[in-house]
Amino acid sequence: MKLKIKESQPVDFEPAELTQEFINGLCKKTLFNKFETKAKGNRGIIKGFASTYDVDEGGDMIRPGAFSEDLDKFAINPVMLFSHQLNLILGTWKSFEEQAGGLYVEGEINLKTQLGKDTYALISDGDLKGMSIGYSILERDNEKEIQLLKRLRLWEIST
Repeated sequence: MKLKIKESQPVDFEPAELTQEFINGLCKKTLFNKFETKAKGNRGIIKGFASTYDVDEGGDMIRPGAFSEDLDKFAINPVMLFSHQLNLILGTWKSFEEQAGGLYVEGEINLKTQLGKDTYALISDGDLKGMSIGYSILERDNEKEIQLLKRLRLWEIST
């Protein structure tokens, strides 16, 4: 299967490991919403939608079910990053599922790190309000005014 990272950068393989260069080339979609938070020991629990099925500012709309075929691949390394930076690992996503409203995720931020403490404080206080997904497009319909993203490969979810 031919994997497309961007219109101008077709890729015929999936990398053996994530690199920052690969992540920089991914499509990104940010959703600003409200997180649910709860501290539990050395972990900061966050819950919310990482992506919805609404049309975004770029005219893209993710179709319900677009993630379903590849979520098992994401589950191998469900990394939680800060701002799509591979060297800024916050924790891990413990659950992720497509719901009626979009891709709902629950994750744990490692509060034993300074980055984890700072990020969790920003989320809890309402200063950091969004999640963003890094993905590649496996199938789309771009003959319409709105580009319908039919099948996606989720690589990472950032706060």
